[in-house]
Amino acid sequence: MMIYHHQILGVILAGGQSQRMNYNPKWRLILQQQTVIEHIIDKFAPQVSQVIINGSHPLLEKLPYPVICDSLTGGMGPLAGILTGLEYAQQQGFAWLATCPCDTPFLPNSYVDILANAIAKTDSTNTTGAIVKSGDHIHGVFGLWSVKLAVQLRRLLETKDVRSIRQWTQKDAHTLTVEIVEEKNAFFNINTPKDWQRAQSIYIHSHHNK
Repeated sequence: MMIYHHQILGVILAGGQSQRMNYNPKWRLILQQQTVIEHIIDKFAPQVSQVIINGSHPLLEKLPYPVICDSLTGGMGPLAGILTGLEYAQQQGFAWLATCPCDTPFLPNSYVDILANAIAKTDSTNTTGAIVKSGDHIHGVFGLWSVKLAVQLRRLLETKDVRSIRQWTQKDAHTLTVEIVEEKNAFFNINTPKDWQRAQSIYIHSHHNK
């Protein structure tokens, strides 16, 4: 089952409240003259056919991409953003949704292709998604999902049968976990001011070595 570039919509999940950053949106943080979300877009946008942003912060509207608010409310975290992206992708005629968080400025520039190829190699029309594993960590928010999952996910969220990506993928036996070998900080995410300081050090160190 081949997955083609034009079939993939990409969503950056930016709906969190950034409580541990004193409610300062993580995607707005400046990393060497660019915001974190601009660094993400530079790497994520070429991997998909079109980018949308899931969130409700007014300043997101200044970015040159459609901003879509959660289609379900109630503090459901990333799953609400994934559902919103799946339903929007389906409405727009896409077959697949790639997901990416808004606080990971060092994300790999090829993970969507790797997930798509892994799904294609299963040679099964039943495979409905794939998520990233790197070392000992599963990064479920980095995923590639069939839009066919939209109805199922909405039902599970409305009935509160799942509350996390891990729970959801455990309920769906057709989701792959794909090992991706990258630099150790490729999936590093910013949650706290201490993380933010570390991100700046990572950036400086990585560019100093180029």
